[in-house]
Amino acid sequence: MSVLFLASSTYTNWKGFYVNAILESEVAQLPHRILEAENAIALRAKELLQESEVNIEEELSSNNAMYFLCILRGMTDYDFLSAAEYAKAA
Repeated sequence: MSVLFLASSTYTNWKGFYVNAILESEVAQLPHRILEAENAIALRAKELLQESEVNIEEELSSNNAMYFLCILRGMTDYDFLSAAEYAKAA
């Protein structure tokens, strides 16, 4: 799996990547969408650390988003494994 690096002007809009990930309906695209969102959030968090102002609301929002992306990733991993096991049994 390749790691996606996003430009500065892109990752400040991490919420768009997050929404795209949680609303993705194609199972095959979901891991890619999750990775995009995780990278955008991580890069934005790095940027927030370098800013002089503390933006606690965005920090909390991004932490919550990462938490739910982790849950979503776990659910998709489980679904992929379940589908593979089901296919073997058929």
